[in-house]
Amino acid sequence: MSNTPRRRRIAALGLGVTLAVGALIGASPTTAVAVDNGYYTVIVTDQDHYEGQTWTAFQMQDEGINAGPAPENFSEYDTSTMTEAFAVNASVPENFRYNGGAKKSDYIYQSAYWALERVYCSGTPRTCKVVDRYEVILKQTLSGGRTWTMTPIITKKFGPASASFSYSLYCGVNKPLQTDTLCAGGGAGHSKSGVFDPGNTVSQAFGAANNRVYPMMSISALWSNATAHARFRGYDVCNSSNLSTIVKLCSKAY
Repeated sequence: MSNTPRRRRIAALGLGVTLAVGALIGASPTTAVAVDNGYYTVIVTDQDHYEGQTWTAFQMQDEGINAGPAPENFSEYDTSTMTEAFAVNASVPENFRYNGGAKKSDYIYQSAYWALERVYCSGTPRTCKVVDRYEVILKQTLSGGRTWTMTPIITKKFGPASASFSYSLYCGVNKPLQTDTLCAGGGAGHSKSGVFDPGNTVSQAFGAANNRVYPMMSISALWSNATAHARFRGYDVCNSSNLSTIVKLCSKAY
């Protein structure tokens, strides 16, 4: 599978929000009513942003972030600057990326962080300001019975609004020089999803086979008016069909 240098990674999802201000009781039909026309969008990034950091619409678009009015959902990945995890086909979920981190032992891998930010855009000319930020790190631990335990480490960095969280977990098969697939059974029995509370873990068996498998986990932050997804591609596991063999993380991540 191909790999490009790990640099800036940004995704954006725009959710249209129109906020009407100044409905004047008793005003004549010709009275102007101020309209903000603002909306919330989200950024998924590995860059440091501070609370209240502001961009112009041009700067946002230059970063690959949707800065125009967004009545529809918007999602964009700058694939030229992202580490490619696997070749995508119809059976494998999209946009999961290996984002570095460190192999702590033969059984533990810990990723670098993805930051999930809620941003408010408004005004003419349009500007966008960072309002809330969470950082998510994923810890992958191998345990007995061909099982991995995923521990999302979620830290709120700033912002007035709290988000709730959900997750999706998949099992992928690394096929060098081919298109990766989900684990046996089309992923059935090897995938799960649900509500997630920070501090919890999610465990799932990946089965015994002579292959290289890896987890893919999405952690979603859900605000009342925006949703952001951190999509992690985990570390390869050198699997074996021999149940007496203790499986370990491979020497390389992918």
